[in-house]
Amino acid sequence: MVKGFRCSLTDENVSFDECVKCSEAGVLPCKLTTTYLQLLSSNLTEEHSFPSVSVLTNCPRQLFFTRKNDVFVKPSDMYYMFRGTMIHGILSKLKEDDPEAMVEQPITVKLSNYSLSGRIDYYKKGRLVDYKNISEIYYKGGKAMYLPKPAHIQQVSLYAWGLTQAGEKIEKVSIEYYSPSDMVQCDIPLKDVLSEKYLKLAELQLNKILTAINTDTAPKYQNCISEFEWMCDKYCVVKDICMKHLKKGGE
Repeated sequence: MVKGFRCSLTDENVSFDECVKCSEAGVLPCKLTTTYLQLLSSNLTEEHSFPSVSVLTNCPRQLFFTRKNDVFVKPSDMYYMFRGTMIHGILSKLKEDDPEAMVEQPITVKLSNYSLSGRIDYYKKGRLVDYKNISEIYYKGGKAMYLPKPAHIQQVSLYAWGLTQAGEKIEKVSIEYYSPSDMVQCDIPLKDVLSEKYLKLAELQLNKILTAINTDTAPKYQNCISEFEWMCDKYCVVKDICMKHLKKGGE
């Protein structure tokens, strides 16, 4: 589990409270603001249900090593999380006064043998939207490249299935990507969103994750890197642990 921060100046492991108090008192010449550290602390200490939709749409090795180790993250490396939280907060604020809209709404997705928890960003009258924070949007021929990501399509598909199981009729599904200087909306065809392959894939993924946890065997690196390589450099909180495991002969 994520237990605290690794100080960006001293490289020491400290609790979230210790880091925030140090910032408030100005003990070290740290450029990270107290507000930034408090928001990250709140996000990282929030309890998340297991199993969940987000578990299945993130790297299984990251999940495995995070659950098996006391993890301390460098707050200076977590700006993407800060931006993502801010974006969700701002966009949710725009919609929260609409009584007909579901905003940051908890949801349950039923599989054959499991139930997944999740939280949809926005839903109203058949329109489902998921917001994503991204470092940069690349274009070729006027079209966004590498988007939408397969894991994100699976995520909105599972949300759509959860809404369908609750009696809603899905008519349009979009993933909105926001970078520091740009944005793009990716509309996902309903035939892809409501494909049963994502329910079956979720069941298979969850079985593999539970087997890894119960047998204390890390998911294989090569099986993960093919889909989640884009997360490794900027979005993985256990990259050091993952690489050490490989160097010691792990798969």
